[in-house]
Amino acid sequence: MPTSAVSKAQAAGTGAVISIGGVTGVGTDTFVPIGEVLTAKFAGAKRGVVTTTSFDSGGVASKLGTVLDSGNATLTTTRISGDAGQMAVLAAFNAQPSVAYDFKVVLPLAPGQLATGDTITFSAVVSAAGDFDIDISKQSENSFTLDISGPKGFTAGA
Repeated sequence: MPTSAVSKAQAAGTGAVISIGGVTGVGTDTFVPIGEVLTAKFAGAKRGVVTTTSFDSGGVASKLGTVLDSGNATLTTTRISGDAGQMAVLAAFNAQPSVAYDFKVVLPLAPGQLATGDTITFSAVVSAAGDFDIDISKQSENSFTLDISGPKGFTAGA
């Protein structure tokens, strides 16, 4: 991703929108915002590496990059039973057969952006959903885990 100055709003996540689309590769997506997202953590992206050191390597390790794993995303939301986005993620989790869905993250405007923030797109299988807590001292929260399938796309805002 390009490096640039980050606005305080972008750093805080204020105004970011995470949406779920349809089944990956089927028709045109209509994205539904997932409401009341408190946190979104993207983690675990990595590339496999194999050692290819041979007698011809001169005693220096030689390596080859292999499979790209884009990791996963974990979303925590305030549980809103009628939220269309939360219901769509839960439906994607319960779908049989289990398939990947399209997701989109639109970040708040960064300095120099006037119309749209940076956009990250990806396809993911909803691998965990429906867990929630009930606590007398705070709001009820849901958590969703999205296992990303394929590369993440990035479009700079304008």
